[in-house]
Amino acid sequence: MMIWIYRLVIVVKKLEGAVRVIMESDLLMRMLGVNIGGAGTLIASLASLITFREYCAHNPGKAGSYLAKFTALNFGFAGVLTLLHLMAKVEDTNLYHRGGEAGAAWAKAEAEKLLPCADRERVEVLDDAFIARRLSPGGCADLLAVCWMLYFLKTET
Repeated sequence: MMIWIYRLVIVVKKLEGAVRVIMESDLLMRMLGVNIGGAGTLIASLASLITFREYCAHNPGKAGSYLAKFTALNFGFAGVLTLLHLMAKVEDTNLYHRGGEAGAAWAKAEAEKLLPCADRERVEVLDDAFIARRLSPGGCADLLAVCWMLYFLKTET
């Protein structure tokens, strides 16, 4: 175990300069795309495969349940990220109707800020802020629904 920790420390130290480059460019968004590019599949990352192997070793006979939950969570997270991207880039008439130009601009800025580091807690905080402001990105949600419909139509044919 100690050898893995030592190797990890070495890798982290080597990557310090690279992290600065990534944070200062569009590489962060590319890395996010690569990381979720296979969202919903175990082959999306080595870490997912290792986690699955360990789960199965400690929970024999429950591989199917794990796969179902893993796929649902990854697909859901991909949907959240897609919605955030839409909110950051699309002129949502529902936001303009409910919050005016200031509300729409606030929604775009908040979605943009959340994108590089979206996690469940931050998304929930943003959701609460939208509710408090009585804002709804309904147009973006509709676009997301169309994306999902097209995805399912493509995969079912």
